[in-house]
Amino acid sequence: VRLIPFKPRCTPRKRLRQTMSGAAILGLLLLGAASAAEGRRLEPSIPDFEAQSPEHRRLRPAAAAAAKPNFVLIQTDDQARWDMVAMNKTARLIRDQGATFNNYMVNTPICCPSRTEIFSGRYYHSVGAPNGTCMHVNSKQWVFDETSLFSTLQSNGYLTGVFGKVTNDQGGYFCREKRADGMTMVSSPCDYNDFYGTEYFVKLANGTKYVEKLDHKLATTYQTAQIGNRTIDWINEIAKSDPGKPFLAYLGPHAPHYPADPAPWQVDNIFADVKAPRTPSWNESCPDKHAMVADNPPLNANATLFLDHQHQIRLLSLLSVDDVIEDVYNALDKLGLLDSTYIIFTSDHGYHLGQWNVPSSKEQPYDTDIFVSTFIRGPGIAAGSAVDAMVGNVDVAPTIIDLAGAKIPDGMDGKSMAGLLKSEDGSALGEAKPWREAFLIEYKS
Repeated sequence: VRLIPFKPRCTPRKRLRQTMSGAAILGLLLLGAASAAEGRRLEPSIPDFEAQSPEHRRLRPAAAAAAKPNFVLIQTDDQARWDMVAMNKTARLIRDQGATFNNYMVNTPICCPSRTEIFSGRYYHSVGAPNGTCMHVNSKQWVFDETSLFSTLQSNGYLTGVFGKVTNDQGGYFCREKRADGMTMVSSPCDYNDFYGTEYFVKLANGTKYVEKLDHKLATTYQTAQIGNRTIDWINEIAKSDPGKPFLAYLGPHAPHYPADPAPWQVDNIFADVKAPRTPSWNESCPDKHAMVADNPPLNANATLFLDHQHQIRLLSLLSVDDVIEDVYNALDKLGLLDSTYIIFTSDHGYHLGQWNVPSSKEQPYDTDIFVSTFIRGPGIAAGSAVDAMVGNVDVAPTIIDLAGAKIPDGMDGKSMAGLLKSEDGSALGEAKPWREAFLIEYKS
């Protein structure tokens, strides 16, 4: 299996200068370092990276924080930990220059609940489950709640920009209702499932809201490039019109979620020899597990070919996400904002490809689905450091709010991870507090 090293053989990505025209509850306590099913963490294979320039090897010490830090939160869709083989730039620029969370999990390994949890800092059972309207949760309520990540930061003087997929029902609350509470700027697709969709909900800082319709005659309407360019344009505009104003930019690529369309300029399948990971539970009968995985027939040759192909196109779709992350990083650097900005990379949950004879999906309370590659770089964080404590998606919002110097809203189930992050001298970035020894996994299927 040829995973590494590789160099993307594709035409350079040109930035699109698009002007915006104006069943059962699955409850599992993970004790200590124990993990279900596989019995081990799935460590991605990452190649050695080219030498970094001296000025980027380490963050300069955090500025004597007269100003509040900025945040860029990047959340991919359905990304397994083994998919990091396609993201050399992200690993080099974020992981290697910051901290890795070795035991980052999601409370509910399926799209809408997990995304609602990350924006609200609340567990599945705290966001309307099991009677909510989006995979059993009330995502619209909690994305826009006054105690959500976006509203809390906005009420504490932050500009908040939202680009890409937020939750699965955003076509309703964005494009039909034109709702954007707590969000200064929005530029997100109405149909995130269409990688070449032409309709975007836009909310401008002056309050103007409309649905933008792109011209099919554009060089490309490829969604990953669109939301990347829109994010960078917004950051550039802030630096020009509101210099010094703190911001949160949320970037939500749909990749590598099915159909995982690669970029049109990605013409070579550089992963043609790569197969879906054959973990110990791959194509294995598991009659001792719950009903959704206990009674599946073995994968036949056609199913195996499909899974290998799906793995390849998922990796190809992530190459463009990797490009976007590098572009955002470079834009921050060019503007002199890199050392005052925390960049967080994560996914809404993991993914399985043939484990327990189940072809492909998420939703299971096992390693492949609940563990997610998560990194943070930013002011004061030691390069190459690691956090082994059990952390999760419900901890992201309270961590960002804490690092912003704001009060964490009452009712959040998550905790700030700042006290787990180490600086170059070994001191913690935040107050060290007793940490959890178990993490809750739950969903009604």
